[in-house]
Amino acid sequence: MNILKVDYTSSGLTDIGQHREENQDAFLIDDEINLYLVADGLGGLDYGREASEYAVKHLSLFIKAGLEDLTEKDEKSISELLESAIYDTDEGVRRRLGDNSATTIVVVLIQEDKIYITHVGDSRAYLFMEGKLHGITEDHNIANQYVRKGLLTKEEARSHPTQSMLTNSVGIMNETEDGITITILKPENNMRILMCSDGLTGMLSELEIENFLTIEPSAEIAVKKLINEANYSGGLDNITAVVIDVMVSEDGC
Repeated sequence: MNILKVDYTSSGLTDIGQHREENQDAFLIDDEINLYLVADGLGGLDYGREASEYAVKHLSLFIKAGLEDLTEKDEKSISELLESAIYDTDEGVRRRLGDNSATTIVVVLIQEDKIYITHVGDSRAYLFMEGKLHGITEDHNIANQYVRKGLLTKEEARSHPTQSMLTNSVGIMNETEDGITITILKPENNMRILMCSDGLTGMLSELEIENFLTIEPSAEIAVKKLINEANYSGGLDNITAVVIDVMVSEDGC
């Protein structure tokens, strides 16, 4: 009898960029529970670095404890856990850092045969399959609202002044149309997931990102090359990237 075996390799890196005095990005890779986080503290507010660092630490602890308490790890239970974790982290940022501090967050949690992806803000998650890059998340900002309404193209939105105007963030969660959505994927062989802050996507087009993920099979080297290229292209912001590679094989027994 052959059973499908799923393995994951991952790598992450953060860089201050070429123009910032402080790195306000943070990321976390927890291979024990297959949890991956990227956060980008809002630089125009207070304590951006502290907000992103708190978010990844608190989310990790909340999700790990929640998974231990779950009697059934079905889609509904895990989705509710992720949503609760984000709202609890939002309250924690307000309580610890005040009402003028916030961060983005993008979360990937892999449990059994499901990959759960959610986010708040404009840090992104992408799916890379068969040489093509597909956006999983949609930016919570004014520019993307214009894209959805047909007022801007995705390429125009990259440089539009409203690109940096977030409509939702952890620390300033709002009841807006940009609420928490959770995408659930089934692992497939040679699937690759990229998580990143806008310091990467602001410097590189999706086609450029796609090209790097196509030519570089190593997650570790792909992350380094993406960040190096973002710095070479200007490095206007902090840059963070995490790549998760999925391998599915038959395990005979």
